This record gives sequence, structure tokens and C-alpha cells, in this order.
Amino acid sequence: MFKYLLILCVIPTITFANVVDPEPIAPPTGLVPAGLIKPGANNYYPSTTIIADKSRRTLSVWKNSNNKIELLDFYSMDHGKKNGNKQVQGDLKTPEGIYFVQDKKSARELEYNEYGIMAFTLNYPNHFDHMNRKTGGGIWLHSIPPHKTLKRGSRGCLVLREDQIKKVDKVVSLNQRMPVLIFDKVNYIKPEELSKNQEQITKWLENWKEAWQSKKLKNYMKFYSKNFYSQGKNKVAWYKYKKAINAKVNRFSVNIKNPVIYKNKDQYIVRFLQSYQSSALTDFGEKTLYIRREKNSLKIVNESWAAERKEVLGSLSL
Repeated sequence: MFKYLLILCVIPTITFANVVDPEPIAPPTGLVPAGLIKPGANNYYPSTTIIADKSRRTLSVWKNSNNKIELLDFYSMDHGKKNGNKQVQGDLKTPEGIYFVQDKKSARELEYNEYGIMAFTLNYPNHFDHMNRKTGGGIWLHSIPPHKTLKRGSRGCLVLREDQIKKVDKVVSLNQRMPVLIFDKVNYIKPEELSKNQEQITKWLENWKEAWQSKKLKNYMKFYSKNFYSQGKNKVAWYKYKKAINAKVNRFSVNIKNPVIYKNKDQYIVRFLQSYQSSALTDFGEKTLYIRREKNSLKIVNESWAAERKEVLGSLSL
């Protein structure tokens, strides 16, 4: 009887000795990601950026501190089962581009065996993806249970260990302004080179604003791609729309504050707070420009605007 009871009390032990993750590759010392042209500084836009490097299977977290970009940490990462940039739903590839965190899903909302304890949803597909006729959705940054390897491959998501995603959770902003840049391979450059790139794009943005504000419509439209489309209008319709507005007001002023600039290959996303004032209208909000490099020139392919609370002006150092 005693022997029988001993047998009943023996519980098999589960070990994870065979679960081996890829080693993360540290970003090169003294260099910064080329895509972080002008990150936020906690002045409406968060100062932290997440960078995913598919080729190195490494996710890194960077912070803009007093106009100096610093590496906070880096982790082993899994991505889609198949290599390459996502094109269609179900191709098991992870998209490459500039995205933003939309929402957070907690453990009670997730199937633990698949997503672990936490997930952050991303805004794939963005406007560039729609332009390229990409399909699919549900691209997340999520965790994985400890008994599964980071070498298994996902359906297109970015995947971290549970202890790692807890660290990321401490720096993630859920206001849809937290950037997640996904690259096939991150290009690192010297901070001095990044500063030059920032000056060039900032100058381009100022020239765009001045062309708009001066009502020089032909010069203003030179900043727009022939493939531009926004608010149901192509470039020709956009020209007519702006011409009609200009005819109604003698003058107006545009003020741009706190721009952030991110780059991935030939794609740029610029976001900023914009105040507009004319005899007919006064408004304040956030503008987003989707910009693409075309034949060595930057061209706007889409722009959007969303009203923001006037109280923001008083809560920020603009």
C-alpha cells in the first residue's frame, strides 16, 4: 500500500532545456539608427522608439535624451516564418515600415499558448502599405510562453520573451504616437550624419510651410507626388481645393511645433502639431505627412489632420 501511494505522488517534471533562443546582436557602439531622423522628446510625442531588426533577430529600444539618441536595451526577437516584406494576408511575413502602437492587450484577452501574457497592436497596414496594395492585418508585438522557442517563426508578428515584454511595457505609450520601426536590416550611422539629415528634412518642411503660407500655389504643389491622394482627392483635385481656399482669405498663418521624423528606406513619416489662423478659420491639431523619395526629391503622397484639444497648448512647451 505504501509503495502504491509513492507511485501516485510522482509528478513528471517539465524542463525547457531544449528551448534555445537566438542571441541578440548589440547595436554598434557610437552609432544610431538612420531611421530616427528626429524622434520625440516627450513634448507631445514620446521620446522612446522601438526598432526591430529582422536580419539580426533583435529588437532594440532607444530614447531621445536632450537631443542625444541613446540605446536603452536590446532583446532576442522572433518574426514571421518566412523572410521578406509582407505583401498579402497569410504570407507569414513581417511587414517593414514605420508603424505606431495602437493598443495593449492583457493576458485575459489573449490565448496564452500563442501570445503569452501581453501584446501591443500596430497600425499595419499604413498608407504606404495601401498604396502598394498590401493586405492582411493583426500585426502585433507580443510575448511567448517559456516552453516555446523564439526560433519557431510567427504569422507575421514581432515576438519577445515575457520578461522582455514587461520591460518594453514600461516605456510604451498608448496614445497612438509611439513609433515601432521594422527593418529587414537596420542601417546605423554616426550622430553627426543623423544631424545633417535632420537639418535637410527640417528645412524641406519649413519650405513646404512657407510655400503654403505665401499662397504660391504652384510652388506649394511641387512638394506633392503625382500619386498623391488624400481626403478623396488626387493631386489635381487637391490643387483646386487649395485654390478655392486661397481665394476666400487674404492671408493666413501656419505654425508648426514639435515635428518628429522617421525614415525607412524611401519612406518618411512626419508628424507635428499645427496651428492655422486666417480671417475665416482658426484651428489647432496634429498633421501627419506620408512622404516618399522620388528621383532624389521628397514628395508628399498623403496627408491627414486631426483636431487636438486647445489645452495641449498650455500643457506643452511649444
